[in-house]
Amino acid sequence: WRSYGLILLLLLCLTITSQAKGGKVYVGFMIHLEEDWNDNVNENLFRYHARQLRQGASLFKRFGAKFTAESALPFAQGCVNFGDNVLQALLDSTMGVGSHSGKTALYRETKSAVDNLVGAENNRGVSGGFNPTERLDWAQEAANCGFKYIDGPVYFCYLMVPREQRPDQVSDQEIIDSLYHDPVPPDFAERIHPHRIQSATTFPTDTTGPILFLTGSLGELGSLAEGRKNCFPYCEFNKADVDTFVAKVRQAVELAEPNDFTVVYCHTPLKLYKPEYEWLFEKMFNGLAGLVDSSLVEYVTQGEIYDHFLEWEQTTSIFKNQSNFPQSFSLFQNYPNPFNSETVIRYQLPASGNVELSIYNGIGQKIRTLLNSSQPSGNHSTTWDGKDDWGNPVSSGIYIYQLKVGCEFLQIKKLLLLK
Repeated sequence: WRSYGLILLLLLCLTITSQAKGGKVYVGFMIHLEEDWNDNVNENLFRYHARQLRQGASLFKRFGAKFTAESALPFAQGCVNFGDNVLQALLDSTMGVGSHSGKTALYRETKSAVDNLVGAENNRGVSGGFNPTERLDWAQEAANCGFKYIDGPVYFCYLMVPREQRPDQVSDQEIIDSLYHDPVPPDFAERIHPHRIQSATTFPTDTTGPILFLTGSLGELGSLAEGRKNCFPYCEFNKADVDTFVAKVRQAVELAEPNDFTVVYCHTPLKLYKPEYEWLFEKMFNGLAGLVDSSLVEYVTQGEIYDHFLEWEQTTSIFKNQSNFPQSFSLFQNYPNPFNSETVIRYQLPASGNVELSIYNGIGQKIRTLLNSSQPSGNHSTTWDGKDDWGNPVSSGIYIYQLKVGCEFLQIKKLLLLK
């Protein structure tokens, strides 16, 4: 019987963990061609970098993945000076090409040089946004408006604040011109690089307010592992970075709602495209192969990210209706599951009502009341720390959580606590 019970427990674990929400995640990679400003005068250096790019494109294409090459002015000039338009070769192999967007003379010259090599329609802006304003805590502004957010620069947090509630400190002059739109449309502030965010290492689990999209930048692929953030720019790419990246993408898939616009964005310095690192890229792509095959992950270029965003914006009412209230009651599978310290339980209400969320043990005894109060319509979440109503940690095992909303709705689900 013990063996039989263990088998049932393992089957339950597999069943529970397979119930992810499964929102699609777009995964994009960026290669910076700004590591050396002598590509226009040093032919050997230029050809070395061009060879690295082609090797990277060949590797990515083998796994159906894509990257976007961000060209600096010297590299674009090197393509002309040494008769090798490697940027067009990248486009031909389904990779993306872009350059910085901005209003300075350098940015304008860079854009013109890249346009001449690949065509203006193929030169997609790769960065740009609002100039940082240190006077404001933009993340807090977004939170005050009821939005989930991830730590990021000004232009991301600004987009998350409803137009009528946005602070006045950002003026039109502080908006950097975008290569995505020419001329700049009237609603430019709504559209500028909506997917771009820097310095994010975690994904939100709070769902107490509406969300426009979930997105995150994991920084540089060669410095993702815990404790190695301060090694930039001398980080070495290793297995720990790959494991961290794969885990973060899987976490994004777990947390993304089907109607979210979800992006994971990562820098991959040109120095990583060496033969000795190829096995690490293969390990990374193989680690995500199941999600790609299940259409839960799609590799995209920077331009495709924005194209998909526009399609999403046109087919959803999220941007047009900031409330984004759900149409039905629903209790979602907790995450993570199994868990050993705390887990998040999410639910949605189409109308306000008295909400009771309770935890029961395996013999049907109520051990914890997480909520028993009136709540408004919308998306909600709460956390269970694995303790009972008296603050005592409960033992490992299967537990039931129940959501009851007045006399209108009752639903239960199972979760697993492992210590």
